[in-house]
Amino acid sequence: MQVADELVGAYSSSTCAIGSIFGLVGGNVASITINMATPGCSGKYSGTAIIKDVSPQTNPEMMSFQYKGPTTCGGNESGTATLTKK
Repeated sequence: MQVADELVGAYSSSTCAIGSIFGLVGGNVASITINMATPGCSGKYSGTAIIKDVSPQTNPEMMSFQYKGPTTCGGNESGTATLTKK
């Protein structure tokens, strides 16, 4: 859900991790924080997404970004995430 220039929502991954997402949007940049709350494996990831112009070939309901941060179960982790508007 986008409220003004904030992004808020639920986080889930293909590895069954769960948590929440918060982001601030300024211009074409979104600074995103993922708070992972999976039992036995908590953590906090951060990342920045560049919002590109939407063309007919792209899906305006999705945005990908790189993230990194520490967890209690795997140390420092990084990867690519995709946000999907619901």
